[in-house]
This record gives sequence, structure tokens and C-alpha cells, in this order.
Amino acid sequence: MDLLWRPLRSSDVPVWADFLGQVEAVDHKGENYSLTDLRDQLADPRVDLEAATVAAFDGSDLAGYGIIRFRPEAAATLVAGMEGAVAPRYRRRGLGQRLVEWFAQQAALVQRRDYPDRTLELRVHASERNEGQAALMAATGFDPVRWLLDMERRLDNDIDLVAAPDGMSVVPFDSRPAEAVLKARNDAFSGQWGNSSLSPEVWHGLVTASAFRPELSFLATEGERVTGVLLAHYYPADTEVTGVKEAWIHSLGTIRAARGRGVASALLSHALAAYRALGYERASLSVDSAGPAAALRVYEQTGFAIAHRWTVFGRG
Repeated sequence: MDLLWRPLRSSDVPVWADFLGQVEAVDHKGENYSLTDLRDQLADPRVDLEAATVAAFDGSDLAGYGIIRFRPEAAATLVAGMEGAVAPRYRRRGLGQRLVEWFAQQAALVQRRDYPDRTLELRVHASERNEGQAALMAATGFDPVRWLLDMERRLDNDIDLVAAPDGMSVVPFDSRPAEAVLKARNDAFSGQWGNSSLSPEVWHGLVTASAFRPELSFLATEGERVTGVLLAHYYPADTEVTGVKEAWIHSLGTIRAARGRGVASALLSHALAAYRALGYERASLSVDSAGPAAALRVYEQTGFAIAHRWTVFGRG
């Protein structure tokens, strides 16, 4: 099969969106994207378009693609995470393996060029609904290293409001300076697997992306100090496909000095009540099944149930 392999371009977004729709119709991962969502992905400062994206074209048809995002983690590790897919009608022709080979080659190139003092680790998230991807990961030397759970909660059920801890308040996201919120976010996720400190540039991209919703995002504060952060997204493309208006809780964390006081529970219950008042029908989030047991317990006690599982495959 004679394919043209080249980096993704902004002009590819309409074709890419159609491609992802074809993939979702078969894989049912619950991921739907608008043109604006995809443009935001290509504008992510963690993405090097020339060195870390690829599109395989068969004439005008997109047969497969890959994007690598790099994240320095811990003291001496560079994590390269790839997302990608092969169009359903091009599967079982070796394209998946070629994408993995491209991933390993380009990740190593960027590591040598930009992070020569760090050890490279490759990671790929695979949905439980795509058995072929799991088999491909095993065949190309990847091992399961973590399991993530997508959880969801209908908002037509009772919501038990949890009061903020003594001396704290739950306030709107934009009520504190961006620097204070970023500092709290980085403290809350410090040392957690799969997370790293965000730079001001990456943070700005996150909170200005089209999917980010400040009205769905909240802070816990104690005086002038931010003690907890809840960030949420809304994807209209999901609603168009499913008919359900869903708030996606992108991240929820408590600074280390305030843990064990019920900050996350207060933020979460406050957010759920706000979502219902704004006409949302469901809230969803993702949690590391091997992370702190308290996090999973908070979600279960608030009415969330597991809807989808992902395996994170890694290769050193």
C-alpha cells in the first residue's frame, strides 16, 4: 500500500475530524471532537508539529495518524505519550505497527535533541473496547503499567451537598489570580503518577482552550490561599452524538497541606449541584485505579460509577 506519510497540518483538521468520527463509530471510546477541539490540540505547546505528528494519506483519505506529547516527569524521566489510530477500513494491514515504530523513532529523536540527560519512557492509552490495540502493544514490546477508570454520574439523582471545611470557601474559578491557581494545581498533583508540574505556557493553553469552562470550574480557598482546584470541560460534539449534556471534570486536586479535611468532597458536590442548575445531565471524570484510595472513595460516595476502563501501556 503506497501511502504518503507527513506531519499533520492545520488544513487537515476537517479530514481528521471525519476520520475520528469513523474510528468512534467502531471503537465506542466516548470521544467526539469538533473542528475547534482539534485545532486546539494542534496548538498545544507540548506538540511539535514537525517532529511529533504524523498523518498517513491514501490519496485524499486519512488512513492513520499519531501525535506525541512530551512531559518531563520526576527527576530524570521524559514521558512521551502517543495518541493515534488507524481508520477501520485500513486495519490489519500493518499500519498500527508502523505508527508504533514512528512513535519510538521520533520520541527518541526529540529526547536526544531536547532532553539528553533524561531517560525516555513511551506510553500509550488503550481502551478496553479495542482488543486489537492491546494486542498491538503487546506485540511491539509494551507492557501494562497502569489502569484508568472513566466514571460517570447522572445529575437527576439526589446530590448531597458537602460543606467546605472550617475556614474554607468554594469560590468561582476566576476569583483568584492565575499564578495562585497554577501554584495550587501543581502542588496538588506533585508526585502523582502520570502528572507533572505545568508551565505557565501549558497552563494558559489549558484554561483558554475552547472546551474549558470557567463557569464549571471551582476553587477551594482559605483566606487568600487556594487549597483545592476543580477544572471542567464541556464538549458540544459529544452532546451532538449522544444527546446528553455532560460536564467532564478534567482534574480535581487538594494541596498537600490541606488533605484529609474534605476539600475534594466539598468541591465535587458544589460542582455537581452547579452543573445540574445549568442544565447538565451527566458528569464524568477519570481516575487512576492504583492512585490514592481516598480519591476513588470520594467519587463512589458521590454517586459515580465505572463506565469505561483504559490500560496504560509503557516501554522504557
